[in-house]
Amino acid sequence: MNPVVDEPREHTPSAKATDGSAGIVARVGGIGTDVSAEQRHEMIAAAAYRRYEARGRAPGQELGDWLAAESEVDGSLRTASETESGRAAVLKRFGVVLSECQTHLEELRTKAKTASSAVQSEYETQLAAASAKYASAHARLVEIREHVDGAWGHLKDGAEKAIHEMTAAVREVASLFK
Repeated sequence: MNPVVDEPREHTPSAKATDGSAGIVARVGGIGTDVSAEQRHEMIAAAAYRRYEARGRAPGQELGDWLAAESEVDGSLRTASETESGRAAVLKRFGVVLSECQTHLEELRTKAKTASSAVQSEYETQLAAASAKYASAHARLVEIREHVDGAWGHLKDGAEKAIHEMTAAVREVASLFK
C-alpha cells in the first residue's frame, strides 16, 4: 500500500492499544487515549494524503509528504501527552492542598472546642467560613476532573481562586489560635 496515494481509512482510535504495541498518550476527540503503532501509522497516512491532495495530487514528493506528516503527528501526540501530564500535575497539587487544608481544619475544630466560650463562637464562625471555602474548592476539583479541553483553563482558574481563598481562610483561623 502506498500510504500517500491510497485514500486513508476512517480512523477512530480505541481507548487502549490492543495490538500489544506500546501506546502513545494522545488527545483525540477531546479524550485522552492510547494510540497504537497502527493508529499512529494511519494518522500519518491521513496527514500525508492531505498534503498530497493540497499539492494537487502531483506525484514525486511522497517521501517528503510522509516525513512532514510524521513530524506533524508526532508533535501533536507529544503536545497532547505534555498537556495531559500538566493537567495531572495540577490535579494532584490541588488534591494535596485540599487534603492538607482538610486536616488542618479538623485540627482547628478540635482546638476550637477547647477554647473559652467567649472566643469559641468566633472560632466556629471562622471555621464555618473556611469549611465553606473548602467545599467550594473541592467542588471545583471534582468539576475539573469531569471536564477537559476548552473548559480546562476556566475551571483551573476557578479552582486556583477557590484554593487561594480557602488557604487564606484557614490561615486566618489558625492565626486566631496564636
